[in-house]
Amino acid sequence: MAEPNDSTKSLAGFARAAGLCGMAAVGYLFVAALMTLVSVILFIPVFAEYLHTGLVPRFPTLIVCGVMLTMALLLWVCGLILDTVAKKHRQLFEINLNLLNGQRRRNPQ
Repeated sequence: MAEPNDSTKSLAGFARAAGLCGMAAVGYLFVAALMTLVSVILFIPVFAEYLHTGLVPRFPTLIVCGVMLTMALLLWVCGLILDTVAKKHRQLFEINLNLLNGQRRRNPQ
């Protein structure tokens, strides 16, 4: 098995600190944060021009910013749902293991 590098260790540390269960949820949240950052970076010049002139000549950029921000919010929610489902599955697995251990103690063979 491959050794984890520093970036993987730091991402896993962030996931534990944030209370996230799986790396897939962290991946969704990372992509959502990246898309939000790109959307805000693209939005700043459009908003500055609007404040300066009162007009928005770059509507395609504004539309792309809105769509990217909406997609980022959807990815963020998907990551939270995935994390919740993974936590519940882990809890159910532990409950089933405890039930199995209890049955083995009562009926040793």
